[in-house]
Amino acid sequence: MTSQEFLVQLVGAPLYKKFPCASKDLNTVARSIRVHEHRFDLYCPLCDKDSTWKLIVSDETSLRHKLEKASVGPISPGHFNGGASTTLWYGKFQLITQCSRDPSHLATYYFDTGKLPNESTSKHKHGISEKDVTSEAPQQALERSFITKVGQTPSLFDFQKTVLGSLSIGLSKEQANDFVRAIQTHSHGYHVASCVYLRRVFESMLDAAKAQHIAEHELTSWEDYDAGKTSQKIQLLKQYLPKFLVDHPHLYTLLSLGVHELSEQQCAEEFENLRTAIDIIIREQISNANDMKRKVEISTLLSKSINQRKNGK
Repeated sequence: MTSQEFLVQLVGAPLYKKFPCASKDLNTVARSIRVHEHRFDLYCPLCDKDSTWKLIVSDETSLRHKLEKASVGPISPGHFNGGASTTLWYGKFQLITQCSRDPSHLATYYFDTGKLPNESTSKHKHGISEKDVTSEAPQQALERSFITKVGQTPSLFDFQKTVLGSLSIGLSKEQANDFVRAIQTHSHGYHVASCVYLRRVFESMLDAAKAQHIAEHELTSWEDYDAGKTSQKIQLLKQYLPKFLVDHPHLYTLLSLGVHELSEQQCAEEFENLRTAIDIIIREQISNANDMKRKVEISTLLSKSINQRKNGK
């Protein structure tokens, strides 16, 4: 993974998600993202448009980097030939990024580094010391290293809420609220809760389709539906549901696993796929509704034209 790809993952990640730095020098990894020179694409919540962003590197940080590059090759992580010792780049640090559309639009990200817990490092709970990185077995220590985002402003939800505008016309007020809460809880690190809200959106779609079927057939109850499993209910309702939902009934199974069995970390790993699946279903629902509306409009216009022509108008 390039430093560009890693930086984009970091800024777009939910809080407290750990990014392991396996078999790499953590100091080098931290330095590469703190002096990153290339622009990256990201929505700007202040412009309310897609934009490109660049990292603002302070003069002090830039000078430190130039001095290190001018040094003779490294003899160990964080140290260079000739006895010149660099300041450590890992630990707590922040990145400030700037929108290319409006230089006054800034986003600040806060990071920390640490060790993934295991038997030999359980006593080190508050990060990686210089001794850890420069020990006699550096690779073993570095395989347990990670970087995590601990804060940002504007919030991750502010960057993600752009998806909601185009979807709102396909959601009821309750569905829209649940979809928003799913993104909010995920952005704040409550990933199991995000699965709860996404599952509620899914279930509400089934409820709406059931209500439509009951109304069309003038039923007072529907025992076959009420007694069925979710996969069976989807088959009974397939004429009212988006095809993507009908083709992927196991989506509900995965959402339920997130609610009842998966850990916070596992739910975090699954969230983007789950959110995107719900996004696809909503967009298909909107498309179907627009197609039906257009068909009704054209049907009405055709009937009107036929009547007019028959009457010689």
